Amino acid sequence: MARRRLRCAAVALSLAACASSPSAAELLRIPLENYDQMQFFGSIGVGSPPQRFQVIFDTGSSDIWLPETKCADCAGSRRYHAAVSRSHEALDEPFRLEYGSGNASGSIVREQISLFGGDAQQDTLTLAGVHMGSASKTTKRLQRFQADGIVGLGLEALALITKPSLLKSDPRLQRFSFYINPLPGALPPAQLIFGGVDDSLPVAHLPHANQSQVAWHHFPVVRYPSSRRAHGFWAIRLHRLTVGSFKSRSDTGSKQLSGSGEGIVAVSAAVAIVDSGTSLLLLPRRAFDATIAEIQQHIRVEHDRELRANPHVVSGYACADCTPEMFPALRFSFVMEEASGGSPPKTQTLVLQGTDYARCDDLICAPQLDVHALFTSKKSKQVHTPATSAMTTNVPQGKEHEEVVVLGVTFLRAYYVQFDSARKMVGFACVEPSLLSGESGVCSGGWAPKLQFHSTHFSDAEASAWRAGWVFWSRVYLGVGVLLLLVASYPDGL
Repeated sequence: MARRRLRCAAVALSLAACASSPSAAELLRIPLENYDQMQFFGSIGVGSPPQRFQVIFDTGSSDIWLPETKCADCAGSRRYHAAVSRSHEALDEPFRLEYGSGNASGSIVREQISLFGGDAQQDTLTLAGVHMGSASKTTKRLQRFQADGIVGLGLEALALITKPSLLKSDPRLQRFSFYINPLPGALPPAQLIFGGVDDSLPVAHLPHANQSQVAWHHFPVVRYPSSRRAHGFWAIRLHRLTVGSFKSRSDTGSKQLSGSGEGIVAVSAAVAIVDSGTSLLLLPRRAFDATIAEIQQHIRVEHDRELRANPHVVSGYACADCTPEMFPALRFSFVMEEASGGSPPKTQTLVLQGTDYARCDDLICAPQLDVHALFTSKKSKQVHTPATSAMTTNVPQGKEHEEVVVLGVTFLRAYYVQFDSARKMVGFACVEPSLLSGESGVCSGGWAPKLQFHSTHFSDAEASAWRAGWVFWSRVYLGVGVLLLLVASYPDGL
């Protein structure tokens, strides 16, 4: 308990230090607890007096829901007590969120939501009359979730319960940013910042860098599917995902083009969904297979190692006696301006080095990638709409099913990200984007400490059991993240 109090005090001091400048003092900072680089939880209050809950702030959905006292089997350890809240208002309206292989159901209520800053006594934003779901039942897939509930930070078109969405409930919430700290326990802590950005954070863990070396690159949010009348996902255009051709030269300390070829294009003309509720990078099956094949070839040719099938890691593939630096770079070229008048689109490339996306536990290294099947190309798939399980929706075709890449926490760990709902923009912070890369229009990546962990104090059996447990929870978070994206994809009004 004493250690936890000391940790909380350190976090509070760190957040206070971040807010030392006048502009930073106007920001509302919500500290996030780092759960083994898989999920990031923050605290909110519900009701009057506030009842505290640990929630995932999810940019891949737009609803708020929490378990009520009647839900004995719901995830998390806390329950919403409507009877003790002076601000509770029952709306006598049921909800049922269908997640394909599971669902959450209950009633919609109107409540007061409190967003707590680093010093909850002095920095709290209270929102009255927010619609949220009070869940009385969830199926088994959701019962394995670690957090108490979800606070959706997606755009308006995804809102099924929380209408208007949380981002429309206060002007201060229209612009926000996620900083994912490089390692659990690192300071400054991971944090969700409402009101803007803190330019000191991208270089907070780089002792020889400063804010003048930070450049922001902004990308317009697109409607996905394009038939939507309003924006829902934080979706941006992905011009191309290339595997290989760009890597770190550790002997010189600079980032240069690799001499081993141009790599392969795994995805082109796609949509990238920026999703803080998903842990990994999710790719369509074809792109995933092509990416894994290129990683295998790169590691074999360049380092005489093998990336083999392994059921005990989240991607299904692992390399023994490897390091994160052995993995090839992933180059994401995002569209800043659409093509016009015969001119190609204006793009900006953000690179993930191997140290950004390969996790190593005791020299067993695995790419933090997985495959998804979020959007089908079949002509007449029927999906239950979340608003009512009695309705079905035909999934649209053609351009509605361009390939989708999901940028989860793995990507956000490498690039501090901001969201602007008023301007419909997503921005990523780049440290020295061109000086060290040798290429204009390229953010070289590789600035965060590598995901390499050692557990030499474990026996072999204990280490194997630990890895199996880590993979299990990774799968749970991946599954729930995918389910949340699925339910958000097909609200009525598509």
